[in-house]
Amino acid sequence: MKHPISFTLACALVAAVVSAVPPSTLSARLKPEKNAPSGGVNIDLYIGYWKDSKPRRLYGALEVRDILTRCAGDPLRPARKGAVLTGLNTVSYGTLAPKNSTKPTTLSGVQHVLYVASGWGTIRSGNAAFDIRQGFGIIIPPRVEFTIANSGDKPLTLYIIEEPVPGGFVPRKNLAVKNDFDTPVSTNLHRADSRGWLFGRRDGLASLTGVDPVVFLPRSFVAPHVHLPGDEEIWIALDDMDIQIGNQHRELPEGSAYKVPADGRTPHVNINDSDREKRLLWLMRSPRAPIEREPEKENGGKLRDMI
Repeated sequence: MKHPISFTLACALVAAVVSAVPPSTLSARLKPEKNAPSGGVNIDLYIGYWKDSKPRRLYGALEVRDILTRCAGDPLRPARKGAVLTGLNTVSYGTLAPKNSTKPTTLSGVQHVLYVASGWGTIRSGNAAFDIRQGFGIIIPPRVEFTIANSGDKPLTLYIIEEPVPGGFVPRKNLAVKNDFDTPVSTNLHRADSRGWLFGRRDGLASLTGVDPVVFLPRSFVAPHVHLPGDEEIWIALDDMDIQIGNQHRELPEGSAYKVPADGRTPHVNINDSDREKRLLWLMRSPRAPIEREPEKENGGKLRDMI
């Protein structure tokens, strides 16, 4: 599924590539290169930023801007920037104004996974009400009515992932609400252990294998690795982060996201070269990955590969 390389070699590779990138490129924020590398993918097409999108309305009162959208053709040759999704419909950023509330909403044919980025409020469904704030995740299944209210004096912001509901899938009959700060911290070194994920299939995900905020420790990265056709790995920047896809380096600002080109030959790596922890929201869909992954006793309590 993935092909990690040794840590020493990975360090040398990243250091060599980053040091070779001109300062103008290192300081660019999602600035497209004039020419994509010959024979390689144009990585800028796989990156999206909510500030570059036009607003639309969701749930009646939520202002939403799309970050990544569904691909209409070949996902390795996107027709437009950000239109690269195959297993998901959209990855978006939403804002609910202070003291405002959405109208009662019921989804049909899709379900939404929300992650609260800032602010605080309440989500209600039937007789249940949940206080939500930064770090909370919510699965909203189809045919379940809900409303979201902003209880604060600042905007309530959240990321919205829309999953299509595949045939044969049995959705939850109620909301799933979890606080990321109540689950074990997933670091870039231990994120493959499903017991620490915010959401997995057991929680009611329809298309995704896992959803989890991942903490990248200071001065660290995961060894560059590739993904195969059919995989859909997406990283949403909760903090500013450096990324490298193939031999191209970019700065990924908070509120942007990218999908890993799943061609089996283009490596990617998230790099925290700062002195503080940084967080990315990880979304994964893989037909080859087990539904849930836990350390194997015969492997010394470790997972054998990275996801």
